[in-house]
Amino acid sequence: MAVPLKKISEERYLGERETTHSQGAAGADIQPDDRVEMFSKLFREEWDKPFWADLREQVPVDFGYYTGSGQWTEEQRLAAAKNNRPVLTLNHVLPTINALIGLERQNRYDPKAAPQTKADEDLANLFTRLLKQEMVDNVGEYVLSEGFADGCIAGVVAYGLPITYERDPVNGDIEMEVVPVPEELIWVTPWRKYDLSDTRAMFRHKWIDVDLLLSRFPKDKTEIEEALESLAISAKDATREGARLTEGNPKDHYEGAEYQRPMDDPEFWFDVRKNRVRVLEVSYPEYYPKWILVSRNGDGRQRAIESTSEVRMKRIYQDLARRNPGSRWDVIERYERQIEQIICLPATGHLLQEEQLYKKDPQDYPYVPFFAYWRGNEVFGVVRNLRDPQDEVNARRSQVSWLVKATGDGWFVDQGSMQDIKTFENDSRDPKGVYEVKKSGKDPRRIPPPNVPQGLFQLIADAVTEIRMISNVNPEMRGEESQAISGVAMKHRKIEGETVNYEIYDNFKLTKRLLWKKLAKRIQEVYSDERIVRLTDPDSGGYQFIPINQRVPVDAQGKEVPPPGLRYKVLNDLGSFKYDLVMTEIPASPSHRQTALAILLDLLQKLPAIAPLVVDVIVEMVEGLPDKEKIVARIKQFVAGQMGPKKAPPPKVSVALKGEDLPQEVKAELARRAANEPDPREEQNPLGAGAGNASNPSGQLKTGGTKLNEIPDLAPPPTTGGQGPND
Repeated sequence: MAVPLKKISEERYLGERETTHSQGAAGADIQPDDRVEMFSKLFREEWDKPFWADLREQVPVDFGYYTGSGQWTEEQRLAAAKNNRPVLTLNHVLPTINALIGLERQNRYDPKAAPQTKADEDLANLFTRLLKQEMVDNVGEYVLSEGFADGCIAGVVAYGLPITYERDPVNGDIEMEVVPVPEELIWVTPWRKYDLSDTRAMFRHKWIDVDLLLSRFPKDKTEIEEALESLAISAKDATREGARLTEGNPKDHYEGAEYQRPMDDPEFWFDVRKNRVRVLEVSYPEYYPKWILVSRNGDGRQRAIESTSEVRMKRIYQDLARRNPGSRWDVIERYERQIEQIICLPATGHLLQEEQLYKKDPQDYPYVPFFAYWRGNEVFGVVRNLRDPQDEVNARRSQVSWLVKATGDGWFVDQGSMQDIKTFENDSRDPKGVYEVKKSGKDPRRIPPPNVPQGLFQLIADAVTEIRMISNVNPEMRGEESQAISGVAMKHRKIEGETVNYEIYDNFKLTKRLLWKKLAKRIQEVYSDERIVRLTDPDSGGYQFIPINQRVPVDAQGKEVPPPGLRYKVLNDLGSFKYDLVMTEIPASPSHRQTALAILLDLLQKLPAIAPLVVDVIVEMVEGLPDKEKIVARIKQFVAGQMGPKKAPPPKVSVALKGEDLPQEVKAELARRAANEPDPREEQNPLGAGAGNASNPSGQLKTGGTKLNEIPDLAPPPTTGGQGPND
């Protein structure tokens, strides 16, 4: 139950509508209230409906089949023990459900706030980190998985996000809890929407010890004690008796039975023997008028002013019409839905507490359901249809064990062949004893066991196969050896099994989306003041301390100025943040991380150039690596140094010289080339053309000129004006 902080005024429930709610002590001036009788009647009608009666009966049985402790009834065990028959339990339901639970843990999601405008991107990132931090503080992943497991087994469960005030009496703390259905929570049937927004009311019911109730409401101790003492009831435990149906239609699961007033049915509300009472927490919708003033000036912009006071809205309208005679304003009346909550004691008819639940989430019920399967009037889980094949497996295996044990025990001895049969019988400790047969001259021998019909084993195998077929959990999903001959085939078989069970995971995904929307609203309500929050840095994994809702003085243009200032702006204002929630998949489980790591390593083999970009991510995904944070930090530092901006090379200096700025030597060389005159440097070269070696004008040979004629294999140089050998 939520800790009381507010109390709606007495005129509120006497019929006079008010626009504001006063705060006060919970339960002050406790008086009988018409709503207590009305909702007590409504709760008892729902309790006796076949839908809830059947669910209360089936859910414990489903959990018994999952754990294995409830696969044999107590009557069956006693009857088997009386006939010396074994009772075996070979639980195939447990690994089947665990395969579905494990698949959910491998595919977890994180909430992410998406901004509605570009200016809100930084605030959206901060809000996303707050969502993740609240999930960490409340071990949200484990709470979600716990509820998913209960939903797969029983068919339905609910989640709650209460704000408690034990540690922080001013702002409160957000908690996440799993609420069992129907053990603690029921609602008015029928309904048509998954989120139960169309149900008439929700009831959270609990048995509370009287002494704890009196300490919970100390101001009403005297009234409660006197009211309970006036009830003369028999000492019976109402919880052990179950639902007592009166007149109801078994074909209509939503049809109620004849109502009994609490004073006519006290055992249902007050357990004298255990000194405890049933307390109801009722959540129900109320509708209140709201007036909206909308501008219709034709400029493409609409401005709206909202108020819950009709008098105030008329005053605003008259003032605007007087200031702007040419403007057009329309007044729209709407009825706003608000969920309110009362805590009552039906045994005495007292109202203990009433409050409007959440300022940031006033229109939705405080609980979010998860349905494994919901079809018409039926809500059920995976276990419900696995009971019969599981019973067959247990019965057949017990039968085989009995056949082998019952006829295979005992001894045959020949008449007169044993002097002390009694001593032999005691020493053998055989329950079947010793049987004397006609003398055949053989030693004592055991009774041969019978041949068990092989058809029994085939029936057992068929029942196990039926469990897998009904649950759609194949051996690949359970990690067992299968007939698939390759890893790819096994992967496809696993995907096929997941596809058949997509309805469960889609329902759970919708539940998480609804739950995270509530979590975002709880954050806006709890984190409403200026404070510094500690958040995890997504890059380094360390902690950061970030201010939120910080008031900063600004000037008329919105620029920050030193305090004091007349104007203020709020930095990281969570209360006014408009957002959308999306779900991002994260590699939460070891097997998921290993798969992602294998994909990255394969990608590196094909694109080694991207190694500096992903090497830190690869190290973070390696399981069991010691000092992982230090290694990642050093890698990031090294990569930043390698990929950082390099020093710019020295600028190239290009000097363009004009003609009058050239040196004299250069001018002379240019003039010689323009006149096509020979280079005087070639004439000074004794090894080149200047030495008479026209074949080597550059003079690269060691000897040249006329000395080349001394080489016999070279042709003589041509003579000026002479004839060649062919002339």
